[in-house]
Amino acid sequence: MQVASRPINLRTDIIRFTVAKDPRLLWAMLHQSFQRRGIVSPLPGKPTYDFFWSRNALYHGLRALGISSGDNVLVPAFFCATPLEAILQYGAKVKFYNIRRDCSPDFGDLEAKIDQRTRAVLAVHYFGFPGPMRQFQELCKAYHLYLIEDCAHVLIGECAGAALGSFGDISIFSWRKFLPVYDGGHLVINNPRLHVDVPWVKHSLSFSLKVAKNIFDKLLDDSSSKVIKTMSHLLQLPLAMGRPLLLGGQRQLRAITINNRSGDFDISLVNLHMSALSRYIIQGLDIPAIFEKRRSNAVYLLDVIKSLPRISPFFPEIPDGVCPWVFPILAEGQQDFHLALRTRGIPAVTWGDCIHSTLPIEEFPDAEFLYRNLVLLPTHQSLEKSDMQDIINIMGEVKHN
Repeated sequence: MQVASRPINLRTDIIRFTVAKDPRLLWAMLHQSFQRRGIVSPLPGKPTYDFFWSRNALYHGLRALGISSGDNVLVPAFFCATPLEAILQYGAKVKFYNIRRDCSPDFGDLEAKIDQRTRAVLAVHYFGFPGPMRQFQELCKAYHLYLIEDCAHVLIGECAGAALGSFGDISIFSWRKFLPVYDGGHLVINNPRLHVDVPWVKHSLSFSLKVAKNIFDKLLDDSSSKVIKTMSHLLQLPLAMGRPLLLGGQRQLRAITINNRSGDFDISLVNLHMSALSRYIIQGLDIPAIFEKRRSNAVYLLDVIKSLPRISPFFPEIPDGVCPWVFPILAEGQQDFHLALRTRGIPAVTWGDCIHSTLPIEEFPDAEFLYRNLVLLPTHQSLEKSDMQDIINIMGEVKHN
């Protein structure tokens, strides 16, 4: 049975931002003359399987590990609800281990949670910053456990001379967190003893059309043309009113919305490949250039934020080879700082609405602190230095109000 997320903040915010929330999808990216580089592989040479969403990649990763119903997987207490649903609906049990306020794992607590039914440990590279993977590997080796490396916050990168995603028995990547696509996740198999056998389901015509519509909507929404943007906004009302008739009661179609950030796990979608349109878009993207742009934006924020009073970067430095997914900060003494930024047009977020209902939050005060206080700022490749400066200026203004 599906378990709902338990939010801390129920308040909704503005939809339109003065700073772009996600990377923009440009018409040129669909043009035939746009250079095609081939589908991205996070770890060339490793068996890699593309899925519609990364949550589905995790689901099949558990199958590859031979996890049985009733086995438990150790998961950090500071974690998004969506992949937890993939674990639970697979039939495994979740046991939470403590994450300290600096996002480092409490290995003492983790080790104390291991029991006879524990089969795997899930480790996260929070926001793209490498976790202590060698220590995770040593612990898993000592207790004969599988290591699941969650690289959903990783584009490409390395740590200790090794590529992020190469440490776990399996690793999971999520392209739609970094790239202007609707869907796309990868399962990478590093352990040669593991086997993946996915009963793939072909996309139906109606499903493919719905995906195409969402990508087209994003093209309109991301356009720099004010005329096109206005037309897009005017079209939303009749389309929304007619959607129930167009869907015809098909469950697969109801599951799809623009830039879906739902915490739901739809088992009917678990055997779907990445959509052909998302694959096509990714083939034309310059991933190293995206890496450098995102990293450059994050470094710029880091240098300036250090001088702002009562605002501190969560990570004091950005190591070489790291491309942050977002830029995390702490705002001393200001509750719901992200909401104040959102009302000023900055798409800041927290994970306050990502707490899963099965997490006994009162047992993990450090994780609760992170859910409530860690504010995530955008640093994606569509943002220019002027956007970064707008973020900084508004943060300074909000702090003085």
